[in-house]
Amino acid sequence: MIRTMTRWAIFLRGVNVGGHGKLPMADLRRSLRAIGAGNVATNIQSGNIVMDHDEDSASAISEMVSGLIEKDFGFRPTAVAIPPEALDTLISALKPPATIEPKNIHVYLLDGAPPPDLPTKMSPYCAQGEEVLLLPNAIAVFTPNGIGRSKLAAPLDRSLKNRATARNLNSLRKVQAMLGGKPK
Repeated sequence: MIRTMTRWAIFLRGVNVGGHGKLPMADLRRSLRAIGAGNVATNIQSGNIVMDHDEDSASAISEMVSGLIEKDFGFRPTAVAIPPEALDTLISALKPPATIEPKNIHVYLLDGAPPPDLPTKMSPYCAQGEEVLLLPNAIAVFTPNGIGRSKLAAPLDRSLKNRATARNLNSLRKVQAMLGGKPK
């Protein structure tokens, strides 16, 4: 039987942040190879993974990676798996104003469709040109003055109930390049 490998980008929530969720990337790559992953690469210590696996379901890959980390490292982070073409489509869908730097565009990657009323619920927290945009299985947040100064982050996180992990546009483009995609 010939195994068909699927390429995946996997984004982990809350690893190596402020001394919590310690996850050595070299050890993680070894653990992933032990469960059949190939061409495993990680981007810095942020929990961005690129790999091949014969599993073709995003939810199954997400569950597999979360379960592996729980078994091998003692905690269970949210994992969101995305195939390269979906990441390309997601990045292409972002149409921010030219005045917003990519580091101030945050994409919350979700394990399903975003709540349709989220932009309305978040509008009271938007200030100084901030915007919330719904995308397929993601939410883009444009914060011209940075997410650290925004009042959006905390209520947005509460609304998503840990179903998401966020990356800025620069990080997404780095992972896209690791996948062999064309940065946009």
